[in-house]
Amino acid sequence: MVLFLDKASSFVIRNQYDPAENIRNLFRIRKSIFPRAIHCSEFWLGLALHYTLYFLGYFSTCPSSEGKSPTNTTTCSSVRTLFQRNTVNLADTAALINLVVFFLIFYTSTCYDRFTALYKIVCSAGGKLHGASLFLRDYFDDPLSRWQVMRYMLASHRIFFYLIKVQSAEWHGYTEESPFHPGSWDRFASSDLLPDGLLVSDEVDFLRDYGACRHKPCLSWAAVALERIIDEHEHHPKAGY
Repeated sequence: MVLFLDKASSFVIRNQYDPAENIRNLFRIRKSIFPRAIHCSEFWLGLALHYTLYFLGYFSTCPSSEGKSPTNTTTCSSVRTLFQRNTVNLADTAALINLVVFFLIFYTSTCYDRFTALYKIVCSAGGKLHGASLFLRDYFDDPLSRWQVMRYMLASHRIFFYLIKVQSAEWHGYTEESPFHPGSWDRFASSDLLPDGLLVSDEVDFLRDYGACRHKPCLSWAAVALERIIDEHEHHPKAGY
């Protein structure tokens, strides 16, 4: 087998890591904490604020000559003196700390519950799809009859997750040209639906103007196809199964 350059590049590990360059490897790993911190404006703002308070605490803002204390101590004082005069007791922030801990735990718990709920729904959808394919394989011996139903169900499955990606990308403000956007409907259909024979051109054109829930007509088409095939196999030995 001869691999051309465009095909051979897909078999090559693009990120080559040197075991002696640990710090550089951490910055090259995608979605790790280090690149996110470097590109986070809040990180640099907090770092600048930290060092500003640090230098203000150790350097006096009052003019002094030859190391002597300033004469007008009532109007001029260092930041260190101000911190010493206005000490903050930890008990003063107890109510704020309790609120922060409560909302942080509540928010984290809510996010985790939503994640587990969505994960179970996705696994259930995959299991239902697998169960339908096993039923069709057991009931119909004709591969074409099985495919007339399964192609709509597979198309609905793919369209559903495509719509989720589109909504997430649009919520983050990404355009269709962005690598974080799944692309337009025509590009998705030409790459994931039409080449595999899940839908035909007329069905793709119909779903283009259908609306947000483009996966639902596919389920209706699958039900109609199943009903038609059952009528065609009314003398099947497993009729009424």
